[in-house]
Amino acid sequence: PFNILLPPAKWRGRVLGAIIALSMATRLGFYFGGFDATQLKTFTLNYFDYFACGGLLAMPAVRERLWSLKSLFNKLSVASLALFVATGLARNSGMMDVEPAISIQLILLLVLTTQIVFLTTCDAHQAGWKRLLNFAPLRYLGVISYGFYLYHNLAGSFWKIAFDKLHMEEPEGITRLALYFAWTTIASVVSYHG
Repeated sequence: PFNILLPPAKWRGRVLGAIIALSMATRLGFYFGGFDATQLKTFTLNYFDYFACGGLLAMPAVRERLWSLKSLFNKLSVASLALFVATGLARNSGMMDVEPAISIQLILLLVLTTQIVFLTTCDAHQAGWKRLLNFAPLRYLGVISYGFYLYHNLAGSFWKIAFDKLHMEEPEGITRLALYFAWTTIASVVSYHG
């Protein structure tokens, strides 16, 4: 908030741009510095670029500039979504080490979420995006999303214990992702309504 309130209005965009650059630099520094996945995922400054992108999207001048690049941005978001899913599958199937996969996914997620926020706040004609984001199951996931934030890291521990008790090997790839998603959804629903 201080980065929005304190600098003169003409400097806000530059300050937020610097925060994005600094956050990405710390993330890369963690990766090349040999920090493990937990440190990479939990160091607060590694996520400041998300906040800064939200701040930039609140600025009308930035939205107007982005609007002129809408076609390029649309292609970038489709490519980002495909790479995000592919990286997640590669990570969960053991084809890719965890640390580089997380580094790549965080950057791709930043591009994708910025694009979605941009389209839904700036373009009244993007009816497809608005219909998708107003789809009742997705809206409900938004309602319980704080639970996803709180409980998603526990999904791995839950399934490890469950499969150990059943004397079974934990599945990999898309099956593993589906199980993690199911457990996190159930935990979030129970938490929200309970």
